[in-house]
Amino acid sequence: MAQRPLRREKTGQEIPADVAVIGAGAAGCMAALCAAQAGAARVLVLERNAKAAAKIYATGNGRCNLTNLYQDISCYHFADAAQREAGGEIIAAYPNARLLSFFTENGVLLHDRGGYVYPRTDQASTVALLFERLLREDPRIDVRLGASVRETVPPAGGASLWTIRTEDGAVFRAKAVLFACGGMAGPQFGCGRTGYTLLASLGHSVRKPLPALVQLQCGEDAQALRSAQGTRFQGKITLVTDGTAADSHTGEMLFTENGVSGIPAMQVSGQAARALEEGRSAEIVIDLLPEVEASVWERETARRLELAEVSGDRMLSEWLFGLVPDKVQIPVLAQLGLVREKKLRKVPTGMREQILRSLRSLRMRVTGTGGFDKAQVTGGGIPLSEVRGDLSSKRQPGLFIAGELLDADGICGGYNLRWAFSTGAAAGKAAAEYAAGAAERGAER
Repeated sequence: MAQRPLRREKTGQEIPADVAVIGAGAAGCMAALCAAQAGAARVLVLERNAKAAAKIYATGNGRCNLTNLYQDISCYHFADAAQREAGGEIIAAYPNARLLSFFTENGVLLHDRGGYVYPRTDQASTVALLFERLLREDPRIDVRLGASVRETVPPAGGASLWTIRTEDGAVFRAKAVLFACGGMAGPQFGCGRTGYTLLASLGHSVRKPLPALVQLQCGEDAQALRSAQGTRFQGKITLVTDGTAADSHTGEMLFTENGVSGIPAMQVSGQAARALEEGRSAEIVIDLLPEVEASVWERETARRLELAEVSGDRMLSEWLFGLVPDKVQIPVLAQLGLVREKKLRKVPTGMREQILRSLRSLRMRVTGTGGFDKAQVTGGGIPLSEVRGDLSSKRQPGLFIAGELLDADGICGGYNLRWAFSTGAAAGKAAAEYAAGAAERGAER
């Protein structure tokens, strides 16, 4: 993306930006565009990467699941009930219909798979390149790439402008500053602590960022999984924290060398990470036959137990045939100290019953999660209680925060991009309006 020099006054001084957006990811791109549309004549975007929208290219396994037609507050995680309510209002203020229109009106056709919305091309690059083009073509927007922000200084002593300094020594001025530089998930895309550190210096608190939408690690319990590593299976996973069921999801999962991955496992990972961080216990319970109704399973259990009585020379693998993939039998049996080759007649009746129960409730202790380099999103961040509904800071006038920096994260399925677009749009519009008001206040003085 070619960079345009900031316009200068006749004195040679750069004209300050109305809005400075820090970060050109999903939230930052949307914020810059909406700020310009809301009347900001000069929008400065500072992006530390060599290109804008870098992380978008990798979203949705390269297909960019940009939203979901099913929207419910239960699809998002917040710190408490009050912040959940605030988050719901933010999402509702930028409805799906408006987001979908934004893309189609700019030439990106869409389609959905069971409510999961993708660009018609099924290429994340379509969305990324759209944002790059819109930013490049709007004369009101100036994008500075390779610009890593080091310091943001609010107005003081009657001044009306923020001062922004970058690592290479450049200095910029703006009437409003909008942080949209992302969380810590995906350091390979330039993500890190910068946004949290800068916002903390401006008076905000930070709920510890933790990896979310990432695989689960199960410590010693995972030893039983290694022979089944890479095996995929359909199941229902339930996260249990301090003995209480916290969340559950159904779908395809797989055993890994040290735990469990797949979308259902990733859905509960952020809550598991938070529980462990807070010193609570975390355990997963996997039902390997979630679609089998209780009455059907009761009859199948009775049939298998009767079969065991008359077919004692069969191996356990033969007895369990047809229920779960062969390799999935291994961890179920290993937890009970058994192997697939053991003869049925050598297994007591009570143990046979326990094997069948384990197929519906394979339990493993969660000891951790994958790191930020494997995570799709960050849990934690700036509490929603510290921003208003328009994403303006309650700590600093003229400061706005959007996207993953905020303490809100969604499940898989387009919800995190939806959050980024919604908060970016609201913050961009509000920042432009604040900048217009700043100009009026300056004229009055």
